[in-house]
Amino acid sequence: MTNILETVSGGAVALVLTMAAAQAATVSLERDYGTGAGKVDPGGNDALRTDAVMISDQSDSRFSDVFDLTSLADRTIESFDLTLTFAKAGPEKIFNFATEAWFVRVQGSDRSAGAVSDDFIAMLDDAQSPMTFRIDAQSDANNQDDAFASSVANGAFEFWFTDEGFLPNTFALDSARLDVTVADEISPVPLPATLPLLLAGFGGFAALRRRTRAA
Repeated sequence: MTNILETVSGGAVALVLTMAAAQAATVSLERDYGTGAGKVDPGGNDALRTDAVMISDQSDSRFSDVFDLTSLADRTIESFDLTLTFAKAGPEKIFNFATEAWFVRVQGSDRSAGAVSDDFIAMLDDAQSPMTFRIDAQSDANNQDDAFASSVANGAFEFWFTDEGFLPNTFALDSARLDVTVADEISPVPLPATLPLLLAGFGGFAALRRRTRAA
């Protein structure tokens, strides 16, 4: 908040209060996968290397991970940016047939088996790693899913991967970072208790100047 003291005609003092507009802040959550120091084991049956988790389309218990958003329950979430660092995810083709094509999926509201129409879905591409995917109200509308709305409502951002290639495949996921953009509302700054005295002093000073001029 900016306080501006302005002298107006007649010697009175007006206090002009201007409130700064709400600004956006970013909260970052990160997973660094592997068995090394400070690394994260996501669970499941996918093999862990020192610096990555090897995600297989043949695993009985497929990789999935969840970012807990409950600490942001009192904030207004505007968007998610999911950044994935990976290798050997393709895509690969033989005679226009996909042999490897990995997709990241962000959970929507329908959690029943085989339900994917409400999930955010995007293809991985080795040449573009690390890749960042924006999930927000606009992506929900464009893709006709509800992954953003569901993640906000549930206080959890869950993602996993599927392979649409016809051969058995594995890729290395090094890390995942979720940047959460929230509205950073600025609270009004209370006026100091001495402000009335300050205003009275300005008023008295203005009156004194008028008497001096009259003399």
